Amino acid sequence: MDAAAEDMPKAPAETLGAFLHRQEVATLVDVLVELAEVDEAVKDRLLRLQLSDRPEKLAAGFKKTLAAWQRSTRSYSYREAPGYGRKLQTWLDQVARELVPKDPAAGLALFEAFIEADEQWFEHGDDSGADIGDAVRSACRHWLQAAAKCETPADVWPDRLMTLYLEDNYGAREELLRSANLLLGQSALRVLADQFESRMANVLAGASNLQRLPHEVFHLSAALSLLSEALGDPDVSVRAVLQYSPEPNELQKQSFVEAYFDADRPEGCASMARGRLG
Repeated sequence: MDAAAEDMPKAPAETLGAFLHRQEVATLVDVLVELAEVDEAVKDRLLRLQLSDRPEKLAAGFKKTLAAWQRSTRSYSYREAPGYGRKLQTWLDQVARELVPKDPAAGLALFEAFIEADEQWFEHGDDSGADIGDAVRSACRHWLQAAAKCETPADVWPDRLMTLYLEDNYGAREELLRSANLLLGQSALRVLADQFESRMANVLAGASNLQRLPHEVFHLSAALSLLSEALGDPDVSVRAVLQYSPEPNELQKQSFVEAYFDADRPEGCASMARGRLG
């Protein structure tokens, strides 16, 4: 073979998908049966495939797995946590891929149960590598996407989102608000932001010592910061901080400036300096 021939690019190899499409159905069936006999993951996938037209049974199987994990008392070390996180993530992806297209409401209920069980996941694993937190954040995105496929009236979602977020004790449910635009349009996002602002005003009004604010104030401020990202409107975040810190410190001012420039709204800095927003 001459040098010129060796320098020519090689033809792309046939993809696995293309190769499989060329095989006889009987051959593929035999291979899958063989794999199912030696690999539990393949066997489970094929069993779920048999239930693809019976979403209630499919949902029951996923729920059974989730319940078993919740009953478990096993703890996962730092070295074991990545595998634990992948196990949780795999379950979430299976629900999203196999159940949600058939029954979005059933998928939504499973994602919500997973999110509400976050104490179980965090308390039984060392999340120094954020693998468990990533799984919970993924569950939040799956929740939003499944909710968007449901026939539930749109005005129901703001309250449900607010409730789920306010019950977060680990900081991983923030994705519910940061990615809320996967479910809510601009007007509904504004409604949700208004609800958080109103709640913050009530908490501040009931605070006995403004020098030692309740923790909920900062939790609500964080929520408004996340919604500010979803809306692309830094005014929402700035108003939240000014509610409890009317004379912002230098660090807060710097965060305001960065938020306005990130939103390509440098004029917001000038408005803020004049004591107003927008």
